[in-house]
Amino acid sequence: MWFGDQFYPEGTNVGVSSESQRLRLAYGYSLMRDGQKELGLAAGLTYTKFEAEVQVDNQQQPERVRVEALLPTIGVFGSVPFGDKWRLGADIDLFALDFDRYEGYMAYLTLDLERRFNEHFGAGLGYNFYGMRLKSKNRDLDGTLRTRYQGPKVYLNVRF
Repeated sequence: MWFGDQFYPEGTNVGVSSESQRLRLAYGYSLMRDGQKELGLAAGLTYTKFEAEVQVDNQQQPERVRVEALLPTIGVFGSVPFGDKWRLGADIDLFALDFDRYEGYMAYLTLDLERRFNEHFGAGLGYNFYGMRLKSKNRDLDGTLRTRYQGPKVYLNVRF
């Protein structure tokens, strides 16, 4: 297995750690919004940073890889209210790439339960799924980066 510039033969015991960060900025426009439902489109940018480290017991310095990407996204969102202050919502953002030496996708899906304090501010709980795959078509840099995480979230929401 190759990681960075280092080759690790089969059977090598390695310790692996990784960290990822994601910042999403989007503008949404409601196509349909009444007292019973909301459905809209969103467009924006997603910044992703992924770092991984491989450590072998007899190796002094760990091997590190860092990938950063700023990608445009498009998406759809919808929600249904529960009373005056609560809403259940879903959001899907997608981006697909087939350019030059790379191909891949990014997908973000979330389900939220939000409490709105007024027209502009809210807070909520939700569940996220984020997946990304980037594959190199270059023979010299043959490989695929796959990342997937999912889990609960707590958030603040500001609307203009």
